[in-house]
Amino acid sequence: MQILNIRSGPGFEEEVIGQAILGEILGVIGAAPGWLYVKTEEGRYGWVKTEYTQEMSGPVG
Repeated sequence: MQILNIRSGPGFEEEVIGQAILGEILGVIGAAPGWLYVKTEEGRYGWVKTEYTQEMSGPVG
């Protein structure tokens, strides 16, 4: 199983506050250079490294 760390801020030095599993849909709320501010399916917010994500088109429901 592949895991993506969700961090408290946009940087590897920031605290890991959660994890997402490969294939989990994350809603993008904002961005910083190289990072995305996301909302998980459980309603948690945090930052993930852009290079470890894949953009999907269409509405997320």
